Amino acid sequence: MEGASYLVARLGGFAPGAVASLSDTTLSIRGEALDPAAYAAGQDAPPQGFGLGAIEILPPRVDDFRFVVERRPDGGLTLGGNVVSEAARAEALKMAGIVLANTGMQAGVDDAMRTARGLDPAIDPAALTKAALRLAGLIREGSVRFERGNLSVSGTALDEEAVGEAEAALRDARPAGIGAGTVSLEVRPVSPYTTRIRRDSGSVTLSGYLPDRAARESLNAALRLRFLREAIVDRSRLSSGARPGLVAALTATLGPLSTLASGEIAVTGRTMQLGGESLYAESARRTGEDLRRAVPPGWESTVAVTTRDAAPAYDAPTCARLFSERLAGHTLRFAPGSSELKPDFYPVLDAVAELVKACRAERVEVIGHLDPPGAKPPKPETLPEAKAEKDKADKAKADKAKTSSKEKTTGNDKAPGKVAEAGKAADNTKADKAKPAPTPTEPPPCRLR
Repeated sequence: MEGASYLVARLGGFAPGAVASLSDTTLSIRGEALDPAAYAAGQDAPPQGFGLGAIEILPPRVDDFRFVVERRPDGGLTLGGNVVSEAARAEALKMAGIVLANTGMQAGVDDAMRTARGLDPAIDPAALTKAALRLAGLIREGSVRFERGNLSVSGTALDEEAVGEAEAALRDARPAGIGAGTVSLEVRPVSPYTTRIRRDSGSVTLSGYLPDRAARESLNAALRLRFLREAIVDRSRLSSGARPGLVAALTATLGPLSTLASGEIAVTGRTMQLGGESLYAESARRTGEDLRRAVPPGWESTVAVTTRDAAPAYDAPTCARLFSERLAGHTLRFAPGSSELKPDFYPVLDAVAELVKACRAERVEVIGHLDPPGAKPPKPETLPEAKAEKDKADKAKADKAKTSSKEKTTGNDKAPGKVAEAGKAADNTKADKAKPAPTPTEPPPCRLR
């Protein structure tokens, strides 16, 4: 009963010939909606316990198919009027998002469109949407309207260039089947007057405003000379209102910008802001100094350059918390008489060392207890160099003893009369060996002051 009531309520908004069916718990509707409300109702979720089967609903037909793009004061876009299908709606919203992204606007896109039929078959819906959004990109505030087959634009122009571009678009670049409407745009001074030069991997992009074509050509030439390997992308626009000496000031900043791996110089009024990333800390420091020297008199500059390998910086409470977390469950213990680190503590020590880099303003103290009473002093470790010298001396001594023994044997054969002397020498040698070696004196202790 509930499923049948659902279908009957929706059929009231459909043209004659519509069919609704109920099969077990599956609901199906086929027909033509009379108005947007009936079309939307046909898309509603079914009652609990029921599912939708075939839903073949034609949108309502309108006599004047309209499409509207409004540029709001916050820079966002509102799409209104009619759209031919849900797929066309999704495509229009996607294209509007791209327009906002290209203009750097942070505001979003609002959807006020209604699905309908009635667009002239000679007009491509996607081409209509694209043409309207292109005109919307030329206004700061206002609207672009497709009504009664004509496309018009009104409001406040983006800049002085925008008026001519809008007129040319309606005159020469209209999609097939669309008539040229009116261009009613007001020109206001650009504020803020900002120019940007951005360096990325493989490209340098010029955007914002320049006073005239000569300034544009001069700055592009300077960019090509400075950045030989990067592609120069010019997205600048022309408008009056630039500060005197803008091009010279921008050209002077190209040197510091070229030392960054990536970055941007932005000029608003007489203030220059350089930001980006440097490969090395020393290079980052020099970049700031170079910019301050390059800025012409009367101009101000700010620098915010980070280093790619720079360690983060933490405040005292954060450092204390992170130290406690790193050392939790990892007590460092030494065996009596030993200062040898155990392998399982190496990862902890590495983590603490990295943390110390980020806690540059803090003092780190290492506190521990002394060896227990009666602990044996650690056995001094023999360095590899000392061991090699000892082995060399032992080998030389052994070779000398071997040679001496051979000479003694030869002497006994050739000079028997000297056996007594040799025996005496041997006795002296045995006596020398019997003497204990002198105890080496320890070096005086070193002191740190």
